[in-house]
Amino acid sequence: MKLSQFTPTPSFFFLILAATISVAGATVDNDAAVMSSLLKAISPAPTGWSHSTNYCSKWRGVCCSSTGRVTAINLPNLSLTETLPSNLASLSQLTSLNLKGNCFSGQLPSFANHSVIQEIFLDHNKFVSLPVACFQGLTDLRVLTMDNNLNLPQWDFPIELIESPNLVNLSMVSCNLNCLIPEKFFLSSFPNLQNLFLSSNFLNGVLPQTLPKSKIQKICLCQNSFTGPIPNLSKLENLFDLQLKTTNSRASSVSLKNNLLQGPLPQFNSHVKKVDILGTISYCRDIPGPCDWQVMVLLEVAKDLGYPSLLADSWRGNDVCKGWNYVKCDSQEKKVEVVNFHKRHFSGKISAAFGKLTELRNLWLNDNNLIGSIPYELTLLPHLLLLNVSYNNLSGKIPKFNNSMVKLITIGNPLLLGNYNDGTSSNATAPVYTGGGGRNIKPIKVGTGFGIGIKSELGVESGFGFGCKVRIRARSRIQIQV
Repeated sequence: MKLSQFTPTPSFFFLILAATISVAGATVDNDAAVMSSLLKAISPAPTGWSHSTNYCSKWRGVCCSSTGRVTAINLPNLSLTETLPSNLASLSQLTSLNLKGNCFSGQLPSFANHSVIQEIFLDHNKFVSLPVACFQGLTDLRVLTMDNNLNLPQWDFPIELIESPNLVNLSMVSCNLNCLIPEKFFLSSFPNLQNLFLSSNFLNGVLPQTLPKSKIQKICLCQNSFTGPIPNLSKLENLFDLQLKTTNSRASSVSLKNNLLQGPLPQFNSHVKKVDILGTISYCRDIPGPCDWQVMVLLEVAKDLGYPSLLADSWRGNDVCKGWNYVKCDSQEKKVEVVNFHKRHFSGKISAAFGKLTELRNLWLNDNNLIGSIPYELTLLPHLLLLNVSYNNLSGKIPKFNNSMVKLITIGNPLLLGNYNDGTSSNATAPVYTGGGGRNIKPIKVGTGFGIGIKSELGVESGFGFGCKVRIRARSRIQIQV
């Protein structure tokens, strides 16, 4: 029979109605089961909570729709304990959950793919673990607060929140957040984000450069381990305020204290009256303005390494020749001659910015976790004598160096094209220097840095170290054992 020939009968409509009632009844029954589990799990039972009473009309803090579905649970500051039931998020019509100021422990239930929930308040509890991607797919989430959950192990910033475009307030103070804040977090995916509080965690790396593109009003990122420069915030129409901000006025103070932020101190809008940088001493200057050009070049180098905190701890001030570890300058013109990152466990890539250090003579990058290729810019350095990139994860073609005096060490990078097992190269005009396998050729430790001085048969000398020169004459390849 064709569909066009079908004529509905009264019994057909009855079956449809019965099926609809059955589905609705099943969802109400599910809510009842979840609320029963919640009653059994928590202690003490809130006012009116009993198996003999209706949770929609008698239970404190529970709100329901006209169809008997649970839409809100509000139980703040009641000193409730125990572990929440794992099926709590199966309350599929729940839009608001407020459990802050209690003592809930155990694992937090997963809220993944709960498409209607808008508010989750979990502050000041004692949760000890989180399910993987527990905030994934919360497409209508507006507010999420988890402050002061100090029993959680360190956990990565929940990148899955980029699936919550309606997010307005996010507060995760003192809950052991680790890792980076993703760049995507401040893109146009969050047109409504106004308040972001992430202080007193273990966040690290670079502040997202997309931060100035957001419409954020209040932000608190203090007491973390950020490195690198601060994004240019001068064009933010709704400038963030770390401490307090009145609802009817613009931000008047900014606190960036106790971080490892580097580079120039940013220039804020004129309505900012107070800038607190207490404990943040890695800026090149204590007033806004440009850094010395060599400072900026080395910060470019640090950027390509992910701004490691090891560098931020010592790279302070506006003179790279004064107290900057792993860097050596000449004694006369104050130009960088040596950069030594030997065995620093750095990751990232070799920065093309090294090519701006025109007096650079020795560059030690060996025994790290560097990826990518050897930048072409290094081949143009007129005074480069030694480049050691051995034992990394480099790839691509070894470039040809203009200076035939460069000693190039590439062993331990099997993906480098033209790099043979013995460390020699098929396409570099500079001689490739194996010297006992690369790892046996090490800088001599001097003070806070490392260095060697080499004078070859041709009389080319490099002062590698802090006032220390080692002269070696040999007709064969130089080999230094340490």
